[in-house]
Amino acid sequence: MKNMVHLPLKNAFNVRELGGYPTKDGQVTMYCSFLRGDDLSALDQQDIDFLLNYGLTSVVDLRSAAELDSHPDALAAVSPINYINIPLVGSDAVNPDLTKARTILPEQFIMDFYLEILKSATDAIKQVFEFMAAQEGCVLFHCAAGKDRTGIIAMLLLGLAGVSKPDIIANYIVTEVYIKENPILQQYQEDLPLELMQSKPKYIETMLDYILSTFGSFEGYLMHINLTQETLLLVKNKLVTESFQLQS
Repeated sequence: MKNMVHLPLKNAFNVRELGGYPTKDGQVTMYCSFLRGDDLSALDQQDIDFLLNYGLTSVVDLRSAAELDSHPDALAAVSPINYINIPLVGSDAVNPDLTKARTILPEQFIMDFYLEILKSATDAIKQVFEFMAAQEGCVLFHCAAGKDRTGIIAMLLLGLAGVSKPDIIANYIVTEVYIKENPILQQYQEDLPLELMQSKPKYIETMLDYILSTFGSFEGYLMHINLTQETLLLVKNKLVTESFQLQS
């Protein structure tokens, strides 16, 4: 049951592994360490039991207070899961106006939104990494669709581990495949530009280019937002495992 890429939950559609990616140091990202996900409010007991058996111990909910009020996380009160809510948007620092997606190019809106999070939600990102560093077992981080806020944290984790740019992009772009399977999100498609539901490579490439050109590395960005080397090492050690060699 372990080492799956996409977890077969009945009531969440985009819960996926960060395990299995090779790194530039010849290591591999570990399975059952970090999961990325979408809205978990509809999980039933079978889904919850599956996650517990998978090794889940902690949840980082990246959604806003308003989202929590309308769709409470089904894992928030589940023992022994350690749950925390750290919103990346909906604060004074980052509070996007979706109506702008109709007045400017939707693709540009998304890329600007991503950069705004990286530049302005630094306190929240710092809290996410500090929480992750302190956890034992498998950590699941999620938002509503599992694309934007979740995609940013996934990118930072994989980048810190030394995963290649193409693999980071690949991890992101598959998101829209699973969004199309989510009946809740499909209700919003008529009201929002299609581009907001997509996960095009250039959306994440904008962030990758910004981090690497401005800070030189993912570690450089994360230290810029005042994360310590000790915290980053703890997170990285949770994510990467032994070296591998290609067979000749």
